[in-house]
Order: sequence, then structure tokens, then C-alpha cells
Amino acid sequence: MTREHQQQQAITPAVVSAIAPGGLLRASINLGNPILANKDAASGEPVGLSIDLAREFARRLGVKTELVVFERAAASVDAVKNEKADIGFFAIDPRA
Repeated sequence: MTREHQQQQAITPAVVSAIAPGGLLRASINLGNPILANKDAASGEPVGLSIDLAREFARRLGVKTELVVFERAAASVDAVKNEKADIGFFAIDPRA
């Protein structure tokens, strides 16, 4: 049994429902950290590691992705805390 097959078996409908209610994974994206995400100069669309991870996570869950984009980390964290987004990717700020 391949690793991907094992992962797919562990992703039950209950898991999908808990992580991505309604079949949509809302990912909080922080554009304030260019290592995690930024805007593509040509298209203006969000690009970067956070976007790639969110889309892959959604693909493995078998759901669509909605990017909930913020300019500052605090707003991005608040979106997850206040259930406006299902997941987020955050770096530790040593100044905080």
C-alpha cells in the first residue's frame, strides 16, 4: 500500500467535514510575510508557499480552496480565530 493510499484512507468524510465545512477549505493568507505569500507582479493574484500548501491540502481532502487574503499577519490570525478561515500559515514573529 502506498503512502498516498494510506493518507487517503485516513481522510474520512467526518475529517473533511470538520476541516472544510461545506466542502470548501478557506485558507487565511498573509501577504505581510513575503516568504509565505505575495502577489504575482503580472496577475496580481496571490502566489507562494502558503497558497501551494493550501491548494495541496484541499486537493488531498477532495475539496475546493478559497483564499482569504490579508495584508497583515494579525488580521490573518484573527480570521482563523474567528472562524472566517479554516486554516492559516503563520511564522513566529520574534518581536512579539
